[in-house]
Amino acid sequence: MKRFAVKYGWQVMYTLNMSDRPDQIAQLIQTWDKVPPTWGPPITWVELGNEVYDVPTAAPAAQYANVSGRIIDALRKAAPGVQIGAVLTNPVNLAWDSTVYQALVSRVDFWVWHRYVPDSEYRGLESYAATVDSFHAVESDFAKHERLLAPRRLPVFITEYNLSFYDQNQKPQNRTLAGRYYLLLGNFLYLAIKYRTPVLVKQFLASAGWHFMADIEHERTGQPVLSRSRYVARVLDAWVTEQDSVGLVPQAGIDPFILSAVAGKSARGIALLVQNHDSVARQVSFDVGSGFTADSTTGVREHEGSFWTVRERGLLGGSGSTMSAPPFSITVVTFRPRRP
Repeated sequence: MKRFAVKYGWQVMYTLNMSDRPDQIAQLIQTWDKVPPTWGPPITWVELGNEVYDVPTAAPAAQYANVSGRIIDALRKAAPGVQIGAVLTNPVNLAWDSTVYQALVSRVDFWVWHRYVPDSEYRGLESYAATVDSFHAVESDFAKHERLLAPRRLPVFITEYNLSFYDQNQKPQNRTLAGRYYLLLGNFLYLAIKYRTPVLVKQFLASAGWHFMADIEHERTGQPVLSRSRYVARVLDAWVTEQDSVGLVPQAGIDPFILSAVAGKSARGIALLVQNHDSVARQVSFDVGSGFTADSTTGVREHEGSFWTVRERGLLGGSGSTMSAPPFSITVVTFRPRRP
């Protein structure tokens, strides 16, 4: 695992087993540092358990906080540089979250949150509108966090997010989706920017029995195949990596989970990320100022259930301060400073 992190230049977040003794957990951190290559990345963050809220009420939350407190004491002594995160519920349950917040807000460095949608049955194109609408519940949870965590604000790390479907018997569905579903991953990024979320990690599991839409999926034969979601991840990751700062570009009177625009700024210029999850082209308004000119438009759009790559010089289907976003698409428009 450590060699894997070295190979790809990753930082390391470790999920702790809450049933281990505090001294064993402290020793784990020290053992990691001694594992070759010893010059490799240390454990930067730890999560205090994984979705440990099977009974998300106040009493189990208090017990979790008590166990966490002993682990925190051991970690602060053995590895003072490690940042520690405590677990919030998915979806938000204030009985658990408020108890954990009050007990641990002065002792941890960040909060851990997982969020999946829509947790309902996949029925092809028939369930698409409901899946889009489910992001309103995700935003509601973001808003609840804002109110709950306001007295002493610590960052919320979303360390798992994805789409998740279950059949009528509550068994996970694992099947290839219509292309437009994969594009909805961008709505998580939109919400992360709106609510100033510093960490967003898409969950992928190489298992036919768990959350669907993993980066590695399983066909009915049981053979693993690379997910279509890689096309979407490639666009989103490239855009995020290039930006020094980001902000929303509101579109008046339009549901942002249908149509949204966010702008990023870097030394190279301005990059507009536009999502259109509607079945028709939508006009997007923006104003980058007279000092910039459209350089290129790239991205992905659904075509016959799969994807087409979008590559255009200049602005796609627009002029001035508007552009036409293709149906079921994520596009990036780059603007470069005008030459004198």
